[in-house]
Amino acid sequence: MKLYPKSEKSTFAYWFAHWRAFQKVAFQHHVWMPQYLLHDIEKPFLMWAWKDYPRVREFHRKHNNHHYQYDNGEIAPWLSCDYVAMAVDWECSHLTKEDKKLDAYGEFCRKLEDAYEEKNPVKIHILVNHLLPVLEWMGFAVDFENTEIGKKVMSGEWTNWDAAPFYEKMYGRKAPELNFKE
Repeated sequence: MKLYPKSEKSTFAYWFAHWRAFQKVAFQHHVWMPQYLLHDIEKPFLMWAWKDYPRVREFHRKHNNHHYQYDNGEIAPWLSCDYVAMAVDWECSHLTKEDKKLDAYGEFCRKLEDAYEEKNPVKIHILVNHLLPVLEWMGFAVDFENTEIGKKVMSGEWTNWDAAPFYEKMYGRKAPELNFKE
C-alpha cells in the first residue's frame, strides 16, 4: 500500500487509500460493521468545499465518534465514542501515512505520554479507561502495566490533577463536576 506524505493527506487518493486500509484492518480483526463503509466520508467533500485541511481535521474530530475529541453535547462525550473504530483507525494510519510510523498501541502510548506531560486527566481517563481495554481485547496492547508509562499512570497520581481546564479546551464548554477516580 502506498504511503502518503503530509502534503497529500487532503487528497481524494489519500482518503480512499486510508478508507481501504481501515476496512481491511477491521475485517482482519473481525470487528467490521456496516457503518464503517462511511468512515471519513465527509473529509474529501469538506476539503473540496473549504480547501483548509486543519479546519476539516478539527471539524472531523469533533463530529466523528471514532475520535476522543468527539462532542455529542453530553456531559461525558467520551462515553459515546466508538473505541473499536478508534483502534482500527490508529492501526491503519501507519499503513497509509508516511509520517505515522506507529501502530495502534504505539500511538496510544505516545498520546498517553503527551497527556501525562500536559497533566491532562481528561485524555488520560479516556485513553486508559476506555481505549486501553479495546486495544487489549483486539490484541494490540501487550503488558501495559509493566511499561514505564503504564507504571506512571497506574500509580494514580493523575487523579489529583484539575480536569476542568482540559475539559473546557477539548469540548469548548465549562466542565461539569468530573470524578475521574472510578
